[in-house]
Amino acid sequence: MRRSKGLLTAGPVWEAQKGEFGYERRIHYIFFDSGWSVAMAARYRRYIEERGGLVTLAQKREKNPNVDLLLGAADVWYVDRDPVGMAAALKATGLDRVLWSAEESPRMVAVINGLGFLSGRYDIYQDEMDPAQYSRLPWISKDWPASAWPADLVRDRSGDWVRGWEVDAKDGKRIPCGVLSDSRALPLAENRIAEDLASHAYGARFIDTTTASAWREDWDPEHPLTRGESREWRMRLLELVSKGNNLITGSETGHDAAVPFVHYFEGMMSLGPFRIPDAGRDMQRILPSAPDSILRFQLGWKYRIPLWELVYHDCVVAYWYWGDYSNKIPSVWPLSDLFNALYGTPPVYMFDAAFWKANRAPSSRTASK
Repeated sequence: MRRSKGLLTAGPVWEAQKGEFGYERRIHYIFFDSGWSVAMAARYRRYIEERGGLVTLAQKREKNPNVDLLLGAADVWYVDRDPVGMAAALKATGLDRVLWSAEESPRMVAVINGLGFLSGRYDIYQDEMDPAQYSRLPWISKDWPASAWPADLVRDRSGDWVRGWEVDAKDGKRIPCGVLSDSRALPLAENRIAEDLASHAYGARFIDTTTASAWREDWDPEHPLTRGESREWRMRLLELVSKGNNLITGSETGHDAAVPFVHYFEGMMSLGPFRIPDAGRDMQRILPSAPDSILRFQLGWKYRIPLWELVYHDCVVAYWYWGDYSNKIPSVWPLSDLFNALYGTPPVYMFDAAFWKANRAPSSRTASK
């Protein structure tokens, strides 16, 4: 999309496949003279259904009854001590449906399940830090498969390894991770998830970045991939989680290629270009006021059109992005709740014990005019 002389214009861009045209390309133009966004969404839904990509939550429930625990469940990221006490407190307030997303001990997972909540945890299969950099870092993630460096990294056309997420070092600088090749993620996930489930009775698993980052070409001769093959490997990863391990499966932001394999997306309610600054990094900081982009677009009813929900509302549960959670900006928290009510989607909360104590009563917060 380009803006020229005050006009916004759109047109197709064909990207090469490994430097060549690659495969047959087609584009369909469909014109409407009435119905506006609802008609467009209905037509697109029919297109997806004809291609076999429309799998409803009702169909997914036939294979995993825990879908019923997800529907209407608040996505809770509790970041403090005594998770058992907090889970019990949430239950006591009448919050019967919760997706507990924070990784916990086997005992805590059992408590969560016993409350009738859906227990889950975070996981990722994209980033790998150079072990030689570990001494420069304040912490080492257990999600970095040290054995993957450097043989399993994505390589660009020049042969250099592709840079990914940057990690804050002790000296204030940032060190980039390498990006794990999508074809190398599946065997890693098979082992990690099986080992985890042997001691933790999780009912759900969130796979970060898989549906958020672009499909990647890999020029490494040992594991070459086109973008199409990158997408296929990622879908196999999500299928391993949801069907292979029968877990309620979520991923970041969202993509319709993954609809047959996932049950929820964290981020599909948030508009990527208009999220809170550093929403993926500075997550726990509470903001005293809302940036203009949030008021105008993210929570702006004059601009938002629920295209995703019009097509996929009965297929995938959509949440806000975890850095745009409902209580991130208390002054607009009620407005966030209203959008959840309008779209028929659940809220996301990230909080510690002090925030809970100060804000657990609805009267403790009011919407800004």
